[in-house]
Amino acid sequence: MKSRLTFKQSMIVTAAVSFVCTAGVISSIAAIGVVAPPLPDLLFVSNRTGSNEIYSMKSNGSNVKRITTNAAAEWEPHWKPDGSKIGFTSNATGNWDIYVMNPNGSGIVNLTNNPAYDFGCTWSPTGNKISFMSDRSGNFEIFVMNADGTNPVNISNNPATEGHPDWSPDGSKIAFYSMRDGDEEIYVMNADGTNQVRLTNSPSIDFLPDWSPDGSKIAFTSNRDGNYQIYVMNADGSNLVRLTNDAAYDSEPIWSPDGTKIAFVTNRNGNYEIFTMNPDGSNQVRLTSNGAGDYDPSWKP
Repeated sequence: MKSRLTFKQSMIVTAAVSFVCTAGVISSIAAIGVVAPPLPDLLFVSNRTGSNEIYSMKSNGSNVKRITTNAAAEWEPHWKPDGSKIGFTSNATGNWDIYVMNPNGSGIVNLTNNPAYDFGCTWSPTGNKISFMSDRSGNFEIFVMNADGTNPVNISNNPATEGHPDWSPDGSKIAFYSMRDGDEEIYVMNADGTNQVRLTNSPSIDFLPDWSPDGSKIAFTSNRDGNYQIYVMNADGSNLVRLTNDAAYDSEPIWSPDGTKIAFVTNRNGNYEIFTMNPDGSNQVRLTSNGAGDYDPSWKP
């Protein structure tokens, strides 16, 4: 008679076969390697056509597209968190104001329209507020307004020069630089301007702060070691680490949305170009290669 497996024996055999098959699949995946999703596009500013215009490109530097085509100069583009708008600075009216436009460059609207100088807009994480720096109070201060340009409020409210605000990922705080102690230092405050705290303490210049996506780190530019280089520190100012180390000018660090890369600007090749690097400063890769200057990188959400 043919032998029959008991129910228990059948289950043991089935489990063994399943284990072998699963192990084989896992081994195959490990051999192939897991491919990370591609990084999003970047905005940047370039004067390759004679005036500063806003461009976009892929995260590897390919597929460069011009977005603005104005006779005026444009600077500091930043995506709205939902990707529906781009905020930027322009002197289209003769002085510097904050504008927004659609991602394809259409629908340009002047939000500030003020005789003062307004620079450097950044969106709140929800996209309902915009921070910027303005000298409309007599010196450069940090202002916050609604996303449609209404209700601008001076939140830093200090007689010193202050600028380059950047929202924390949870929207509760804003990092910025201030000269209230005699030189540019990085500060952080609540989103309403309260509880202003100094993070850096150096006789050199520390400015251009940018929060990491998880809110644990702040990258910034400093000349504390002789020339402008990129540094990172904990969000409370501790554990400061230098990321770039060369004789050139390295500045404008911007974290990618997933926190795996930092885009920055450097003139190490003779003119200003966009590079990326890992958050520890390794794997520095050149994205743009143009005889003109390329500046102000900004990752798409």
